[in-house]
Amino acid sequence: NFREKVYKKVAKNLFLGAGVSFDIRQHITQKDSAGQLTPFGVYNTQHDLPQTHSASDGFLFNLEYITRDNPNRAYKGIYFDAGVRINQTWIGSSKNAVQFTTDLRKYISLSEADPETVLALWNWGSYLGSGTLPYLDLPGTARDMSFRSGRGYTSQYFKGTEYNDSEAEFRFPLLANKFVSGVIFGNMQTANDEQGTKIFQVFQPGYGAGLRILFNKVTRTNLCLDYAFGRFNNKGFFLNLNEAF
Repeated sequence: NFREKVYKKVAKNLFLGAGVSFDIRQHITQKDSAGQLTPFGVYNTQHDLPQTHSASDGFLFNLEYITRDNPNRAYKGIYFDAGVRINQTWIGSSKNAVQFTTDLRKYISLSEADPETVLALWNWGSYLGSGTLPYLDLPGTARDMSFRSGRGYTSQYFKGTEYNDSEAEFRFPLLANKFVSGVIFGNMQTANDEQGTKIFQVFQPGYGAGLRILFNKVTRTNLCLDYAFGRFNNKGFFLNLNEAF
């Protein structure tokens, strides 16, 4: 995997970006105890894709608007990024495809005395405009740029050509020196599938709580420790550097 983007500021808080992304997989094998094709194999057969390798190679174009006060742990402001990815076979992609993404985050400080008390909101979505994406590159759980969406489920537990995840998190200090904070969060995922389910037709919830250990008050760098639950007996511990979003 190789991905690189460059942004240029064009107005106050507004940036335009462009770049390239190469996602190349080789020597893929499938294992099924019953001797049947896995979902990977079924999808590849239906979409005329190879069974042992895949590539999503394309160009990235983004528009970004930022007013949040800190990228590591925002107390207020907005982060918004809208992008298009154009995969092309002439640079090595398995199939041509046009994919749109949106990433919107809003931070609301709820206390003047303790600005760390924050309601944080996040919506991330990815939508296929045209063409075909390889199975392992379909958008889904934890497939955002930081791989943190949909806590409560493993990566790509839910996936489709169209996917959307909405999250809310309440953040609050636990100690007077702000060294340890707590969070309570919930998320809701939705995706389409090839059996006829449309995006926003079925929602899959996740929820949990966690702790934040502050490393540096100036940069607001912290350690993110979460335990989350989902449907179908899914649950797990999620460890990250800085906030989930």
